[in-house]
Amino acid sequence: MADFAAFWRDSEAGLPGTFLNAVNMGRVHPPVTGDHGRYLASDPGNARGLLFRGGTYIKLRAPDAFGAARHYVFGVEDDFAVADVRQRLDTGTELLPGRDYAVYLCLVPPDGSSPAYRADLAVSLDLDCPAGGNPGTTRKIGGFHTLCADAGNISGHPLSGLHAGDILPDTLWDMLHRPRCAPDGMTFVAGLHLWADIYLQSGSGAGTRSAFNAAITVGRTYMDQVDDLAAVGKRLLSDEEFQVAAAGSNEQGRMNARPSAAGGHTDNNNRRMLSARGLEDCCGALWQWLSGGGWRFTDTTDGYHPIAVNPSTDWPGGKGQIYHTDGRSGLIGGSMYGSANAVCGSRTRSASVPRSVCDDKIACRGCAAPA
Repeated sequence: MADFAAFWRDSEAGLPGTFLNAVNMGRVHPPVTGDHGRYLASDPGNARGLLFRGGTYIKLRAPDAFGAARHYVFGVEDDFAVADVRQRLDTGTELLPGRDYAVYLCLVPPDGSSPAYRADLAVSLDLDCPAGGNPGTTRKIGGFHTLCADAGNISGHPLSGLHAGDILPDTLWDMLHRPRCAPDGMTFVAGLHLWADIYLQSGSGAGTRSAFNAAITVGRTYMDQVDDLAAVGKRLLSDEEFQVAAAGSNEQGRMNARPSAAGGHTDNNNRRMLSARGLEDCCGALWQWLSGGGWRFTDTTDGYHPIAVNPSTDWPGGKGQIYHTDGRSGLIGGSMYGSANAVCGSRTRSASVPRSVCDDKIACRGCAAPA
């Protein structure tokens, strides 16, 4: 039995339910239709399952015998559960920890057992096309990220008990629910209606990414990391956004040594460094640049009004000059390894570091608005 039933095909009479009429025509455009804002969700109580919401219709195209594009609409009238996505993997039998998977809808031509086209699901680590798939008749319709390391038992935490390789529920994306940038390594923070990077930044420029076990990028100025994130369609979290996104993390806990790779860590209280939405290393790993900051002065006449001083010699990348002694400070959050436990947390902030400083104890993570 096919995963998605056919509802309409060009000029193929004689097959019930697939002819062109006013009802079926309404399901052709746009390429994805539905009675809801998203169609792919986690299956409650099943960490390896997916749920397609009923009323979802997706269009595929394939060339006919003469090379012209032919349209096929497939859909599910009622909620459709995939009990175990491992059964839909194009290669392998297990979901790997800390990886991005794509969900595809693949057109399957008629064969000896069925005279009709059908559409089946495939799940793949290949984010372009599943193994053995035909790019011309295969469409990426969603994806998800897997937990990089066992969550352990965390009282009151929504991810408590999940194992490495389980689907992180808030990372599920589809064509109607996704960030405006590439969704790889991101999770949805519902309270902010915002997508945030799961991991601290790796790479720089167009190579900036959020990836498990990748080398964490440090030693770059606030301005450089703003540019890094913008190069991939992201920005820094604000003070308020970080507080909400990091909620559920290991408050008042930290690492004993500096992390070199992103994700999967446990703090000195033996608690996984994992937020309620699945963000890794928010507190007690490395400081993280947050957007904004403020002007910081050290020379004052009365404690309130700054004395005019000569510009500093600090030239941020040849793109401007910092004025007034210490110049504009950046805002950093979360605290770092080796700190006192009491000063590590989702609401920890420091405004003592100039934005032009390169410090190997400061990293960042990106975020993006929904598409």
